[in-house]
Amino acid sequence: MSAMNAYANRPRGESIDAARIEDLVMQLPSQARVRITMRNGDVFTGTVTERPATQLIRTGVAEESVNAMVRLDDPAAPPWNVYLWLSDIERVETVGAQN
Repeated sequence: MSAMNAYANRPRGESIDAARIEDLVMQLPSQARVRITMRNGDVFTGTVTERPATQLIRTGVAEESVNAMVRLDDPAAPPWNVYLWLSDIERVETVGAQN
């Protein structure tokens, strides 16, 4: 595991349940068109570029958490994209028909 994946200066999800992160990962398959509502109220709509992969985040010797990031693109407005921590997501909704 590279240092970039193992350590983070400001990790998110220190108290987030790993099962919740895994559930969100399953709601974000590759190429899904989704609307994501963040805990702070921000809303993003886009296409998931690739299903997120969980990461073990270490903040110290005995402090670890599980989290993941999702990248959304908007094919109608390139080069727009956004990266979101799953621990900051409140809700995921599927938009439109899925293939």
